[in-house]
Amino acid sequence: MVKHIVIWQLKEFVEGTNKEENVDRRDRGNMPGMRHIEAALNFYNETDAADVILYSEFDSRHDLEDYQSHPVHKVVKNTY
Repeated sequence: MVKHIVIWQLKEFVEGTNKEENVDRRDRGNMPGMRHIEAALNFYNETDAADVILYSEFDSRHDLEDYQSHPVHKVVKNTY
């Protein structure tokens, strides 16, 4: 099993909507090879803190690589 953890800042505006609205648009579905996924939003208004943390588990490194290149992941990644 491979665990994948990512933290990041959201863009202030994407496609005419603010970051709070874009969080609600994210795809929460699993992709092939993904065992588990969790995302959490930071509710503190500290400027140096990340906005989102993502924790996911995959069956193998190959499955993680497939996830990274999956078209749905690329769209979501470019949105944030």
